[in-house]
Amino acid sequence: MDDKTKFTSNLDPVTFEVLRNAFITVVDQMAEQVRRTCYSFVVYNRDFSNALCDAKGNTVAQGNQDLAAHVGTLHYTCKAVIVEFGDDVHDGDVFLVNDPYVGGTHFSDTRVLVPIFVAGELIAWSQANA
Repeated sequence: MDDKTKFTSNLDPVTFEVLRNAFITVVDQMAEQVRRTCYSFVVYNRDFSNALCDAKGNTVAQGNQDLAAHVGTLHYTCKAVIVEFGDDVHDGDVFLVNDPYVGGTHFSDTRVLVPIFVAGELIAWSQANA
């Protein structure tokens, strides 16, 4: 799909809200897993954020409790990974990024990005920052 593709949506308002809240719930559940499995006092006290991005790196959903300083920059990191690796992104890849020039908020924050594939096609990115 190229940038010139026009999208039309026939979603009614109820379906739209159901889908929107489903995406937010996915991100909130990602946050619960990060919090439950962390060994860091800082992370346990919610100094982290998660997001879902589309295949081009644009933010699709963020959680209800994510930090604005993080989520406002997550898409920059995703787009930088896309530029750096291009078509060399495969199912099962995990990208760790700690670069202040591609959206990092401060030195100790590390971002974990995982591409999401369906039937061999990259459709989205899952991202955590802590």
